[in-house]
Amino acid sequence: MPIRTPTPDAKRSARSGPARMPMASLGNAELLKRMGEQTAATSTDMSEDPAKAAREAEQVQPLMNQPAPEVTEARKKGKTPSAIEATAEPLQESKADRDAVQTPKPVSATAEPVTEAAPAAAKAEPVAEVAPVAKAEPVAEVAPVAKAEPVAAAPEVVEAPVVAPEPKEVAPVVVAPAPKAKPKAAGGSGVAPGWDAIHAGAVMERGQSGETVRLLQERLTRLGFGVAASGVYGETTEQVVRAFQAAYRVEQTGKVGPTTLRKLVYAEQCAISLDQLRTICPGIDDGVARRYLPFLNASMEEAHVDNDARKAAYVSQLAHETDGFNTLEEYASGSQYEGREDLGNTRPGDGRRYKGRGAIQLTGRANYASVGEALGVDLERQPELAATPELAFRVSAEFWSSRGLNERADEGDFGGITQVINGGQNGRASREAYHAAAERAIDKPVAPLRPTEVEAEKPRRAQA
Repeated sequence: MPIRTPTPDAKRSARSGPARMPMASLGNAELLKRMGEQTAATSTDMSEDPAKAAREAEQVQPLMNQPAPEVTEARKKGKTPSAIEATAEPLQESKADRDAVQTPKPVSATAEPVTEAAPAAAKAEPVAEVAPVAKAEPVAEVAPVAKAEPVAAAPEVVEAPVVAPEPKEVAPVVVAPAPKAKPKAAGGSGVAPGWDAIHAGAVMERGQSGETVRLLQERLTRLGFGVAASGVYGETTEQVVRAFQAAYRVEQTGKVGPTTLRKLVYAEQCAISLDQLRTICPGIDDGVARRYLPFLNASMEEAHVDNDARKAAYVSQLAHETDGFNTLEEYASGSQYEGREDLGNTRPGDGRRYKGRGAIQLTGRANYASVGEALGVDLERQPELAATPELAFRVSAEFWSSRGLNERADEGDFGGITQVINGGQNGRASREAYHAAAERAIDKPVAPLRPTEVEAEKPRRAQA
């Protein structure tokens, strides 16, 4: 039985009276009597503390319901309760118990006074009502988990044995000395190089300026590539140089180097000026003259028409064939050439298809085929190309040089030239009239390079 807190009366009895006999030494009847007295003695305290009383009752109840040892033993032997009481022997006290009752131990003077029990706890507050729990929502069924596919076992990795490479002898690295930079030719921004310097490898290009640039612009204008002589090599001059290089079959760099300069010098030797062309063909449209002049001069350079006799004969024959440079295609339909086997027109329609085109009026399938092959253009399949300015004058140059007409011009055989071109003497009067005008206009040819221009460049190169 748990220790119970003594009541005030019990504390006083413990201090003044003899000690109570141990319950273990009492009989069953006496034990029940004593327990009843103790329960009654503590009823007052338990009434003040209901919770404590409940706990005490829970502890005492098992003992009260438990039968005495004698009863339990008698029941084992088959005896009735009355027989048990008749045969029960009176409880004998031991000598130690009697001594303890007769001679109580004195209370030590130094013993600590028994502490008064704390007053009963305050009355417990009523427990607040608990709110009813809301009805739980039904749990949604969980979809069954798909059965996982068995994972394929990874193939066993077999490590290859590492073989150390055999040491190889490394050849020593020999560093070649850097080549010495070549001195750059004059170019870029600044003063343009002179003619002699360009012949030696220098380059005249965009961004430069000076007297050489101004002279270049004048020479290009005389050849039909009009550009203002400002002395500054700008974007316009660069474009004109490209056009010159295209017409004279030079790499189109837009710069004037040794190759372009050589071509320029020879072109001047073969060319005529715009004023000379107007003199030869007084009725020519100014726009047509400006448009055709660059190609006319380029064709003369290509055919090596490089002296006065050749120039007069070449330009006069072309002037007649183009009606004063007013057309690059024959006015007639070409039906008159149908069936002309001497011209190579062996198929129906060849007369119209291969009628006169170009500055020299190339006529017939055979002539279109041979000239086109020489120029690298398939004129037999595309005869119309012969009437474009870019090819019309080149066709004339090829026809002229391939027929050896320069030699006839040098000999003064103007009639023989007409015979080769026309196949007869058709338009002889008109041809001779243009020839006479050409000889007068070309009597004062354009100098390719005036000595004063070279002299003017020397001081500037020395100063640079």
